[in-house]
Amino acid sequence: MKTPFTFKKIGIIILNISLIVFSSYFILHSERLQEKISPKKFWQKKINVLNTELKNDDIKLKNLKLNLEKELALSTYTEKQAKIKAEEINENPNDIYFEMQDEQLKKVNEIKNQINLLTKDEEKVKTDLEKAHSRVNSIK
Repeated sequence: MKTPFTFKKIGIIILNISLIVFSSYFILHSERLQEKISPKKFWQKKINVLNTELKNDDIKLKNLKLNLEKELALSTYTEKQAKIKAEEINENPNDIYFEMQDEQLKKVNEIKNQINLLTKDEEKVKTDLEKAHSRVNSIK
């Protein structure tokens, strides 16, 4: 008497199931296929993602601008801090002041660079968002 299921058949069944699962996963995560299957839904999702990204970038940008204002406000106290620190470690206040000023300028420049990069990213997201809106409008 022959058994209805052999190890070969079980292996083939498992292989077919895994192939189906992998294909389904690939289809669900492929942007081009999603766009072809249901373009309106795809672009609505894209718009939602871009809006969220734009809001996050806006929050980060505001945070960086506040950090920049804080650093610039603290610059007025750098000279006083240098005098206090110089008295504590018995060094020349001018040397410490220039070191502190240099550190602060580096911080300010770094924050400005981050603001510039984030502004460029935000502009890119805005253009992508405009393109997505135009795609949704063209689908209707």
